[in-house]
Amino acid sequence: MQDEENRMLRERVLDLEDIASRAKLLSKKGTLEADELKIKLKVIKKRQREDFDTLKMKISLLEEKLHVEQEQYRKLKEENSQENRNQVIDMKKVREKEEELSEKIEFMKKDYSAQLNIREKRVSELKRKVDLLDFDLKESTSREEFFQNKINSLEERIVKMKKMLGNSLDELDNYSDDRLQLLKKA
Repeated sequence: MQDEENRMLRERVLDLEDIASRAKLLSKKGTLEADELKIKLKVIKKRQREDFDTLKMKISLLEEKLHVEQEQYRKLKEENSQENRNQVIDMKKVREKEEELSEKIEFMKKDYSAQLNIREKRVSELKRKVDLLDFDLKESTSREEFFQNKINSLEERIVKMKKMLGNSLDELDNYSDDRLQLLKKA
């Protein structure tokens, strides 16, 4: 009867040790996932900075281009005024040129606006990705803490079970010794 109980206790201890080892593996896996997410987060942040710098440079070039076009437009207007003073000008050509430059400026403004919209969309998309990675990292960290707590609990239970098993074996030995002494006396 006690042998059966001892066998059952040993099986229970082995089961608990197996559960603890599986929990340790899950904890290590969670740690690896957290590390992987941290690396992904760093890569995405780096890409975001690079994309942002590239977009800033493109915007700067577009602004310079716009400034040059506006300066050309202003110079043409000044030249137009000067020529009006000096001679009669064909107004139709001047208006066409002004409209052409005005259209170019409008096109540049629209292009600049489109570039800004694209940049804002990319920035918001990258922020969303960073937020998702932050969330995944927090979730992975909390899972790691959960598994670590579970491992600690299981290890404590194993220690208690070992003590109980040792005490039970000692009591069994004492009980067997007492019965042998009683049998020898009888």
